[in-house]
Amino acid sequence: MAETSSLASSLTPSPSSSSSAAPGPAPRRRALAITAVCLVALLAVGNFVARPALDSYLSGRVASAIRQALPGLDKGASITTGDDLVLQLMQGRVDSIAIDASRLDLPVKADTASTLSVNDVHVDLTGVSTSRPHRASSVRAMGIIDWQGATDLVTTANINPADVTVDVVRPGTDTDPGSARASGVGYGSAFEIVFEPRVRDDGGLSITVSSAKADGVEVPIDGPDSEGGRILSLLGIPIDGAEITADQLPQGLRIDQVMVTDNGLKISLTGSDVTMSE
Repeated sequence: MAETSSLASSLTPSPSSSSSAAPGPAPRRRALAITAVCLVALLAVGNFVARPALDSYLSGRVASAIRQALPGLDKGASITTGDDLVLQLMQGRVDSIAIDASRLDLPVKADTASTLSVNDVHVDLTGVSTSRPHRASSVRAMGIIDWQGATDLVTTANINPADVTVDVVRPGTDTDPGSARASGVGYGSAFEIVFEPRVRDDGGLSITVSSAKADGVEVPIDGPDSEGGRILSLLGIPIDGAEITADQLPQGLRIDQVMVTDNGLKISLTGSDVTMSE
């Protein structure tokens, strides 16, 4: 305290100079206060201006990672994230990501197909890890498997889409998947095949043929040697139908609904702890 008193006394002006020197410190203090306020204001404005730009940059980086994790996503897809990406990325995960795309090709390991092509897709992802392999805590997706895609799933034959017409026999509902009819000409005969999709108990997809006609006459499907069985064989359609089991889908993903519509098979997929990339 003695040193402080001594330092204070050494800075005390003499009586003769007090009237002219005393006003000095007050303007300086006011100048320092104004400068501090200006700095705070500049920092606040800088954060306000820079934050949207930073979020936009980070959102672009997240979108790029999603495209790498989902190589079957069309190039024009819209990928959006929530706010406060800085904090989320520091924690190693993105809270929510929404994807809208005209097409998404999912890899599958079915006997009749290696790709499940879904159109008009909307996907909601939550809790997406930022490290590989990218995983999502939950996934919900909806889209349409168009009739060409459904044909590719059902048959291994190389059928020209222009030679096949598909129409709805029974529209799907929440409780009934419905049915559709494929008709065309093949190997010199007109054919009609009615098929029905359904969700397997394990969360996969099954498409079975319920009836067949050749030249307008219904033919039995009693086995591979029956007339209907031979027609299906010529068209590359398994007599027991086409299946995509749950373990043939991306890990953690399950199909929970399929419905016949005018545009194709409307499909809904869900999953938890879904691996998006290996």
